[in-house]
Amino acid sequence: MTDVDLNVVVAVVTVVVTGVVVVVVLVVVHGDPYDLKIVAFNEVDPRNHYTISEAGVTHCRRIGKAEVAEFTPLPQWEKECGLFHKVMDIPFFRRYSSWKAYTSWRGAIQADKFQACSQVLTSNLFVLNDTFQPSLLKVRELCVSLSQTKLHQIIPGSMYSLEEFVRDGRFGYG
Repeated sequence: MTDVDLNVVVAVVTVVVTGVVVVVVLVVVHGDPYDLKIVAFNEVDPRNHYTISEAGVTHCRRIGKAEVAEFTPLPQWEKECGLFHKVMDIPFFRRYSSWKAYTSWRGAIQADKFQACSQVLTSNLFVLNDTFQPSLLKVRELCVSLSQTKLHQIIPGSMYSLEEFVRDGRFGYG
C-alpha cells in the first residue's frame, strides 16, 4: 500500500499492457476523491471504492442493497481533478471540513448545555410549583401595581426646591 500519483499509474498501465484491460483498485485517502491509493483486493471496501483503467475511472458504491457504478472517461476525470484542486486552493474551501466539524461540535455542546439548563429549571422553578405559584403571582402583581403608582406630581420643565416641593404638596399619595 503506497501513495501513488495517478498520472504515473495510468502511464504505466497504458505503456506496459497496451491492448489488455488492466484494472487497478483504489480507495480514497484523507477525504479527497482525487487522492487515491492502490490497495490489495482483500482490502477493498465493497461499499465505496474506485477502479482505474486506461479507459477511465469507475466509482463503485453500495447504497443499501443497490450497487451503483459511475464511470468517468480519463480525460474528463483528469480535468475535474485539476479543477477540484484549484477550488481547494481557495482558503474557504480548504478550511471548510475543519470549520464544519467545529461548528457541528459547538452546536452539539450548546444543545447539551441548553438541555441541562432546561432540566434544572423545570425541576427547580418555583413558578411551576403548585404550592408556590399563587404566592409568587400575587407578589408579582403587587410589584407591578407599585411600579405604576405615582408617588409625586411634577410638571415637566419646572424646577422645584425641596421646600417648594414639600409645601405645594406635590406627593401623589398626600
